[in-house]
Amino acid sequence: YVPSAKVMQSSQGTIGALFHSRVVANPSNRAVVDGDRILNYEELEARSNRLANALLSLGTDIYLEIIAKDPNQPEPSAPRPFGIDENPEPRLAAFAIHPGPGETIESLSDLIRSHGFDPGPVVSMSRRKPDGEEISWRLTRAGASGLVPFVIDWGMTPNPATITPTGCSLLSVEGRTASPDSIVGLHSDLSLNSEISAGSAQFAIVLDTPAGTVTIT
Repeated sequence: YVPSAKVMQSSQGTIGALFHSRVVANPSNRAVVDGDRILNYEELEARSNRLANALLSLGTDIYLEIIAKDPNQPEPSAPRPFGIDENPEPRLAAFAIHPGPGETIESLSDLIRSHGFDPGPVVSMSRRKPDGEEISWRLTRAGASGLVPFVIDWGMTPNPATITPTGCSLLSVEGRTASPDSIVGLHSDLSLNSEISAGSAQFAIVLDTPAGTVTIT
């Protein structure tokens, strides 16, 4: 989705304004490829206007994306992603991992599957930036979220953590679940540094910020 104009700007104006100029100039040109689904610039602008988002780097390859309803836009005809309509309260919706050296999105998907969780299919996606550059990535799509990550492979596209505002860092990932052993085993094999215990379902991250330690659930 196109970042909110309130969040990101370029030397030529807001990102939103630059993107809108592409919509006006070439409304029917391909803008995003999501598996078998293709959106042109006009369709993408209509979808992206439903949400506002912001990105914050938490390290060299870790970032936080905040997504919310855009109150300045009309209600969409289809549900917003991440269950925003059904669960409008602030919450962690999901987290992702990316392939490391010697890993692929397929190998990580197989590893998640070997622990009894369905990572969903691998989907190829792409979009064209306001400056005309096309970026692409692949990710897994599963119905579940929480303590089971989805996988994203940015390929040759820069990881957002390297090009977004800095100032905070990730201290820990914490969670509770009725069956912690399966999650602990999964996270261990994925080399994730997390603290998982038994209890009512909960997912949290702890951040070091200029305002002190902040826990987001």
